[in-house]
Parts: sequence; structure tokens; C-alpha cells
Amino acid sequence: MVNQTSEVRQTKAVLQLWAMPQLHGRTHDLVGAVGRCVTHGSNWQTTEIVEIDPVARHVKTKSGSWYALGVPKLGFAVKEPNLLRELGF
Repeated sequence: MVNQTSEVRQTKAVLQLWAMPQLHGRTHDLVGAVGRCVTHGSNWQTTEIVEIDPVARHVKTKSGSWYALGVPKLGFAVKEPNLLRELGF
């Protein structure tokens, strides 16, 4: 679900140098990002995304946590320009 309200919410962490691994059959846009996880750091990832707030650049995961999206990984940014544009980057 894409949420465009930019509500105030409790953020678990700001993810820096993040990416979203591609899932087979998914489009490269906000709706296609739902169901993907966010990876960052070495060997760390969130549970699946269930909601996206592109105005605030936040994602809500299956576990109920909200994460702020900081700077994405360069390779991901080059590969997914449309998704990043929709997220306001």
C-alpha cells in the first residue's frame, strides 16, 4: 500500500546505503516495492514491506516497524531510478 499522508510515526532506524533486492515479476515502482525487503549493511535486512510513505521516505514492514530511507546504495540508485524518483530522491 502506498501512503501519501506523511504522518508522524515512531521510526525504528534510518537506513543508510540501502537497496531492495528484486523479486521476480515485480515492477520497479512504489507498488512493486511492496513485498520486497530492504537490505543494508552486511547481512542485514528488514521483513517485507507492507506500506510505503513516499512523502516522508518511510517504509513499514511486516513486523510493524517503520524505517526512514536515507542514502541508497549507488548501484541500486543506478538500477532503479524510477523507484527512487517516486520516493523523492
